[in-house]
Amino acid sequence: MKKTTLKVRLTFIRPMLATSPGDKKIYEEFIASKAETPEKAKAELDGLTVEEAIEHASTVFFRGPNGEIRTSSHLVKGNIKENIRNLIDLGDCPLSQWQVKRVVNSFVQMPDEFITYNVAGEVTTLQRPLRAETLRGDRVALARSEQIGSASTCEFSIIVLEPENLPLAKKDKGSDHLPLSAYVQQALRYGEFNGLGCWRSAGFGRYSVEI
Repeated sequence: MKKTTLKVRLTFIRPMLATSPGDKKIYEEFIASKAETPEKAKAELDGLTVEEAIEHASTVFFRGPNGEIRTSSHLVKGNIKENIRNLIDLGDCPLSQWQVKRVVNSFVQMPDEFITYNVAGEVTTLQRPLRAETLRGDRVALARSEQIGSASTCEFSIIVLEPENLPLAKKDKGSDHLPLSAYVQQALRYGEFNGLGCWRSAGFGRYSVEI
């Protein structure tokens, strides 16, 4: 079995907003439905320590044992999937649009459960309006998120298993293709346009990458 290990360093071009709900009860229900084991669910829950004043109203970052800022590593896998789909739409990746989720989930692994951030400056909060179209008309609410500033960094590893045959789009079937790790690297470089965290549509969480 062939595999490639990527050593990755991200430097944020724009501030990154947190994604985890500050209300532990909400998070507990969600994580319990998604975690592979109860132990993993508990590990994520134990990482949340936020002050009562913002607990029910914000998205927050996990805190490590020494107060370090961190997120679950699944954020990066989600970003890789999203960015590969964007590259397919741009005509820069031959993979099948319908197989991206399966390929990344099966062959792209994050050995560390959490990613720790070297924060530039202080963790601050950002309030922003959320607009939604409903059957009763447009609705507007306020959302509040913790954020880390531009120039914050993080480092992590990605292990990519290299299948011999990748599922290609119909128009590319039978043609040569690059190793899966090459498309993962392309997806990470696309983080300059579509990054991590909340409110990505406004450019938050964009990053440059060194691999």
